[in-house]
Amino acid sequence: MARVYDLTVEHDHEFFAGGLLVANCLVWLEEAAAMRRLGPALTHSAMGLRVGPNPHYIASTTPKPRKEIRDLIARDDVITTKGRTRDAIHLPEMMRTKLVQQYAGTRLERQELDGELIDDIEGALWSWGLLDTTRVGAAPPLSRVVVAVDPSVSSGDESDEMGVIVAGLGQQYIPDRNGTSRRHGYVIDDLSARMAPVEAARTAIRAYHQHNADAIVAEVNNGGDWIGTVVRQIDPTVNYQTVHASRGKLTRAEPVAALFEQGAAHLVASLPTLEDQLTTWVAGESDSPDRLDAMVWALTLLQLASAGNYAAVA
Repeated sequence: MARVYDLTVEHDHEFFAGGLLVANCLVWLEEAAAMRRLGPALTHSAMGLRVGPNPHYIASTTPKPRKEIRDLIARDDVITTKGRTRDAIHLPEMMRTKLVQQYAGTRLERQELDGELIDDIEGALWSWGLLDTTRVGAAPPLSRVVVAVDPSVSSGDESDEMGVIVAGLGQQYIPDRNGTSRRHGYVIDDLSARMAPVEAARTAIRAYHQHNADAIVAEVNNGGDWIGTVVRQIDPTVNYQTVHASRGKLTRAEPVAALFEQGAAHLVASLPTLEDQLTTWVAGESDSPDRLDAMVWALTLLQLASAGNYAAVA
């Protein structure tokens, strides 16, 4: 349960909960593009816009091109204002200079520092349109569920995140865009975060039991052997398996991207940070990110393993 703050002023009440400031005439959405349930938040919080001559929303956010954000910007009754990091007068000059130098010439400079809404990235395997057209509101009955873990080689404030993705395989055979009946894959949850090894193992184990998963699967190429040791120490009842990457990341990711293009793989609801990684990673420009890697392993095992498209499971 999120904390709710009653910010009382004379003759009025305002409430803040879960990133929303709700008053009788105003709803404030903080970092809207990062909200997992932005659509329902917009729909239900609108009910608080009841009093005054100009009830309205204010949404402050990094302009990530989620469908809900694009739809808002396209509306005639929405006013858009932008601010650039380099123009932030309350930000120390040292930080402004550091950020501009660090991200100069990159997509992140345009998005994070200049407030520019960037759609599709040339060379990315996934597009926002592809994710939106294959998205489903809920997963159907599933025949198999896996929790895939892409471990970080270190833990700490500057380390990579631990990728933890839950995905399942549908029970029914459903035609894809080519008319071929097949079981579809569903990415159910993204629990990735920057966390210590023990917490990563506990997160995966909780997801395993919550979703009645068939296995926790972890990549062990880059020092990931610790996952099995910690998982078995915490809960020896878990079915734990490992995968070994024998091919490059682009080669592994391309067949999974093709599943989406064929309409045979789907994100369930909204997974904003994973979606950002999927739509911005370009092979050769940077290492493939943790959430993307974990999702690729999960859908490969669920949908492509029988075709021999992955390395051994131990």
